[in-house]
Amino acid sequence: MATIDSQGRLHGKAGSVVYRVFRGTQVAQGPTRPFRQTHASKESACEFGLASTSAKAIRQAFSPVHQNRHDKGVVNRFNSVVYRAIRASSKERGGRDIHDARLDLLEGFEFNVRSPFFRALLVKPEVGLNEKRQVRVRIPEIDVKQDIRAGAFAQNREGGRYQIKFVLTGFNFREEFYEFIGVKEVLIAKPGAQRVPAQELVFEGEVPKGCFLLLAASFSYQ
Repeated sequence: MATIDSQGRLHGKAGSVVYRVFRGTQVAQGPTRPFRQTHASKESACEFGLASTSAKAIRQAFSPVHQNRHDKGVVNRFNSVVYRAIRASSKERGGRDIHDARLDLLEGFEFNVRSPFFRALLVKPEVGLNEKRQVRVRIPEIDVKQDIRAGAFAQNREGGRYQIKFVLTGFNFREEFYEFIGVKEVLIAKPGAQRVPAQELVFEGEVPKGCFLLLAASFSYQ
């Protein structure tokens, strides 16, 4: 039964309607009803939880790259990307994990959409495998004045240098570990440097059995 307070506002249940006051405003709502999950919805929730756990571990592994300078929405954005990659697997739901995922869907993900890598460095590194099945990164020639957009904070500072960093990491979620395979850096002195010759970086570190590899890059001014 609903009651009326001294200000004429209703509280409680009257028929199928529940009355309450929220932040000084009278609110009427229907009664809550139990929600029964289907087997499919339970599997979907479990898989999203798996994706979120995997995404968190990857973000933590690449903290030397983004240095916690990511945007505020990075958690939800990356969770969604990893979940979408897992769902794109050819395996059935309930029997798949990130090792079965379409990892190419993670390509180009930005940890900070407010300061994306591709806007700071206009040349695009090319990633592939050499004849020894080692990961290699080819960086085209860089025209410092034309190909670097570091912003006024860097342009107006004396000395310092630009740094391009690549971190290759192997992940094995089934054995619950990840391992750094290697770190490569390209340092560009400022001022003075006009052009940086094209170069190839090769990661020669041994990859543990059962791992998949992810490569992250950052561009910074020191």
